Amino acid sequence: MMETPKHWTNTTVGAICTLTNGMTFKSSEWRTAGLPIIRIQNLNNSEATFNYYEGSVEDRFRVSPGDLLFAWSGTPGTSFGAHIWQGPEAVLNQHIFKVTFDRKLIDPDYLCYAINQTLEEQTSNAHGGVGLRHVTKKAFSDTRLPLPPYEEQKRLAKEIRKLRAQSAKSRNALKLLIASKSKARESFLEAAFAGDLTRDWQTQESLSEPVELLLSRVGTPKQAQGGREATSRVVAGRSGISINIPDVPLPNRWAWVSLLRIARQETGHTPSRRNPEYWGGTINWLGIKDANAYHGKIINNTLQKITEAGLQNSSARLLPAGTVCLSRTASVGYVTILGETMATSQDFATWTCSDAILPEYLMYALMSEGQSIRRFGEGSVHTTIYFPEIRAFHIRLAPIDEQAAIVSRIKLAFSKLDQVVAEAEKAMQLFQQLDNQIMEYAFKGKLTKSEAGDGSAVEQLYQLRPPIVIREVTAPSRTRNKESTDMAKSLLQVLSEANDWLPAQEVFQRCGIGNGADMEKIEQIFAELRSLDQEKKLLAEPILDSNGRKIQDRLRLVG
Repeated sequence: MMETPKHWTNTTVGAICTLTNGMTFKSSEWRTAGLPIIRIQNLNNSEATFNYYEGSVEDRFRVSPGDLLFAWSGTPGTSFGAHIWQGPEAVLNQHIFKVTFDRKLIDPDYLCYAINQTLEEQTSNAHGGVGLRHVTKKAFSDTRLPLPPYEEQKRLAKEIRKLRAQSAKSRNALKLLIASKSKARESFLEAAFAGDLTRDWQTQESLSEPVELLLSRVGTPKQAQGGREATSRVVAGRSGISINIPDVPLPNRWAWVSLLRIARQETGHTPSRRNPEYWGGTINWLGIKDANAYHGKIINNTLQKITEAGLQNSSARLLPAGTVCLSRTASVGYVTILGETMATSQDFATWTCSDAILPEYLMYALMSEGQSIRRFGEGSVHTTIYFPEIRAFHIRLAPIDEQAAIVSRIKLAFSKLDQVVAEAEKAMQLFQQLDNQIMEYAFKGKLTKSEAGDGSAVEQLYQLRPPIVIREVTAPSRTRNKESTDMAKSLLQVLSEANDWLPAQEVFQRCGIGNGADMEKIEQIFAELRSLDQEKKLLAEPILDSNGRKIQDRLRLVG
């Protein structure tokens, strides 16, 4: 255990708390009304739904707002932990302890923080596999905790709350910034294909030739034979792509152009998985996982490769570098550009561009549709864009020089955005380190200072133990019993010699038990104090300050 201030002491969860495990419920007992059943997901997620129970419930299983709960089973890093219950009156499910303690001497927020500070140690020693693990009641009971005086506990918990709230506010702002990356990229792409990024080009007639003249000097690519014809229906896109020509105005010198007019459209194929000779070769073969990893990028190497035999014995064909690929099934909307000659699966529609369009311009145009590209497909759960729609794709085509300017400005903006997000992610890590340091400082006593009237942590621990530990204390061993007897004589001697009231702290000090004493020594003196108390040989009463607040107890022998 870490070093703590001398006026603190150390204890264990079991020494100051009673642990009650929750009830076991069958799914057949779940109802839609009654008492909510607190399960682990209800601790980790305030939005999680409840199951309900309408049967009778013992008071010990009932949970009220403000109760301290500890999830002792689950996935390390997510499920374990202490929580102050903020929900409604409820009933406790198994795998969660209800932690009860004397709230006049232990601050619940402090105890929650102190327990959670031990989670790394607890999860590393937990039973179970890599996934679901659990902490035994004994292991949790034996967990050691630092214990400052009660008033200092409250100040410490307040300071932790304040600092963590400030940290959380900053982290939330960073999370929003990071989460807004995709939205910011889509908004920028939408502006690009509305012509907003190149308004300066559109007002200078001499900068580039209109699209009509561009098409007059670039021939139409030869398309593959067969397949279904393009649909005649019109579906307006959100930004750069539409099915056929929508009633949407374009910037000066732009035009709606069919992709079949400016790029050769194809697809791919998957060689038979039953023939191992077709796989594990040297020919790159683009799959959905590749497109996911290289969305908006150029890909030069794929996860899976096929052999020459696989290529020859399937409908797959090699596509040249620069080919633009769009995933059109299941995971619709991933766009990548081939950096090398490759084959692809049939999950893609591909376009090999002519001199009328830059591959990156086409990639960004497809990306500008975002999730709205699904409107071109069919299927609410597993959307697929079929080839009649693919072959009817039209693009907002800018003059070739303006295309280059748009691509350049998109790249620059995306690069700056990536830098901002990368810095935000670094800052998130720093805030996590700061949170850890706050807790480390807190439990080393560096966030607060002791104040007059705080009382003694050792005496406070004595006050906590009798109602809880007496019931659970095990019979001491013979060796321990001799040690305890020696200590009892020392106690009796101190109190007998005084023949009057002595402050408890002074009694402890005369017995060799000072602040920061070893836990074993503290346990010995408390066992003897409880023994004297049970034998009705000990009197105790509070010492009050001028304001009537309790400072500590004083002790004397009866008679």
